[in-house]
Amino acid sequence: MSLQVTHRPKTFKDLVGNKEVVKSLESVLYRKKKEKKLSRNIPSAFLITGPSGTGKTTIAYIIKNALKCSDADYIELNASKDRGIGAIRTLEENLKFTPLDGDKKVILLDEAHMLTNESGEALLKVLEQPPEYVHFCVATTNPEKLKPTFKRRCHQYELSLLLEAEMNELVDKILKKEKVKKFSKDVKERIIELADGSPGQALKLLDQVIDMKDKKEAIKVLQSIGVTEKEVRELCQALVKGDINITKEFLKTFNTGKTSPESVRMAVLGYMNTVMINRWDERTAFVIDQFLESFMYSGKAGLTNACFYALKG
Repeated sequence: MSLQVTHRPKTFKDLVGNKEVVKSLESVLYRKKKEKKLSRNIPSAFLITGPSGTGKTTIAYIIKNALKCSDADYIELNASKDRGIGAIRTLEENLKFTPLDGDKKVILLDEAHMLTNESGEALLKVLEQPPEYVHFCVATTNPEKLKPTFKRRCHQYELSLLLEAEMNELVDKILKKEKVKKFSKDVKERIIELADGSPGQALKLLDQVIDMKDKKEAIKVLQSIGVTEKEVRELCQALVKGDINITKEFLKTFNTGKTSPESVRMAVLGYMNTVMINRWDERTAFVIDQFLESFMYSGKAGLTNACFYALKG
């Protein structure tokens, strides 16, 4: 199994980073934290937002464990695939039945912003007054697309990308669990640089080089996976200037590699944000706007499309 699956945090104690979110969730879930006694007034819906790879579904899984919800009563619904009214109607019917094993049912609704208007309205009614044994974990990378009425029905938690020190802590923690005593500092730094604050991305990258003894080979593999700061900078400059040729060259090179489109999106946003802060610029703001929506499901086509519209504007 992948490192992401093997070392997926099962409790809040296992999480690295986002300490304020963890504290808030623990205070809501537990009446007596030390004794792990559940509160009598646990919210029926949690809205978990943040960039891809920050642990939204992991938080949902931890909430499921905290509520002692069995695997049989844990339902995952991905709105990017099951976004129509039929999926919500089926869910409604399921919720009428009490839990099979235990006292709680937990529903993870991932990428909730992808729901159709009709299914979103139907879900609103479910969220308004669900059965007392049902709790929703609603996850999305684009909370701005959710209706205010939807958000008001949820306790809201925003996850952030990890700081460099937290990323170091995370990688060291996994290496220790995997009983890896010697691991190149240069390779670790490259993983952290490419992951850009995403714990999920860091574990994916680590997974691909953890067993490699040759540092140079590991660095070479990582370079074939991720884009460099120089490449990101050149792409951003090309997008702002409207340089089609440089943008096309980047996309051609990118499409032959294994880099995650989502990691490119986050790198572009990071660079462009720095430019925007230093130079208030309408053109830069327009380019940023094209990269705000996640490429988690649209992949390389989403990246190409964002570049196209950034150049067109």
